Amino acid sequence: MTDPPILHLKDVTMRFDGLMALDDVSFTLRGRASLGLLGPNGAGKTTLFNIISGALQPSGGTVVFDGRDVTGATTSARCGYGIARTFQITQPFVSLTVRENVMVALTAAGISMRAARDAAKEYVGIVGLRHKIDDVASSLSTGQRKRVELARALATRPRLLLLDEVTGGVDRPSIPGLVETIRSLHEERELTLVVVEHHMDFLDALVDEALFLDRGRKVVSGSLAEVTANPMVREIYLGEAHA
Repeated sequence: MTDPPILHLKDVTMRFDGLMALDDVSFTLRGRASLGLLGPNGAGKTTLFNIISGALQPSGGTVVFDGRDVTGATTSARCGYGIARTFQITQPFVSLTVRENVMVALTAAGISMRAARDAAKEYVGIVGLRHKIDDVASSLSTGQRKRVELARALATRPRLLLLDEVTGGVDRPSIPGLVETIRSLHEERELTLVVVEHHMDFLDALVDEALFLDRGRKVVSGSLAEVTANPMVREIYLGEAHA
C-alpha cells in the first residue's frame, strides 16, 4: 500500500534582489519515501531546503506538510509539526559536550533537564557516538560533528528529515558507516528523507526517488536511475565520463 503524500510544494518561487533562485518548483513526496535532490552548485537546492524547513519564506507558491499549509510557519513551528534538518556546514555548540548538544534540542521541546540527559544518551548511541558523549564538540572530527547534528535532529522526533551534504568533509572510510546509520533510521523509524548530496554511491544506497534542479528550475524527476540517465542531466551535472 502506498503511503499518502507528506510533503507537497506547488509553484514555489524565490527571488533575491531580482535573482531567481527558484522558479515555480513543484513536487509531491509520499510518506516514508527518500528523495535525492540533485543539481550543480547554485541550482537552488539549499534554498529549497531553507524554504521547506522555514528558514526562508518563498516569494510565491505554497508548502504543505502532512495536509497543513505551512508556507508562513516559523522554523520552530515546523519542527513541532515534524520537520528537522542537518546543515552542509555543521553548526554544533562547540563549547558543549556531545550530550549537551543533543539536550539543547530535547529541552527546547519541553523535556526536563533530567529527562533530557537520559534521552540524549539514547540518541547519541543511535548515531554511534556513545564513546564521545562527554567530549566537547570542538574536539570532534567533521564526520563526528555530522553525527552530532544527526542526533540533534532525531531528538526532535521528526517525520521528515532534510539531510544537506551529510557526507561533505567526511573521510571516505567513514562514509559507509554513516550511510548504514541513516538507512537504518529511514527503515526502522519510517522517516521520510530529502537528501542533498554529491556522493552518488551514497544516493544510490539510500534514495528511491530523485529530482534534478538547474538554475532554480525543476529539470526532471523520477527514480535515481531515470534521472541520472537523462541526457540533460548527463550534460549539465554528471559529465559523459561519469555517465
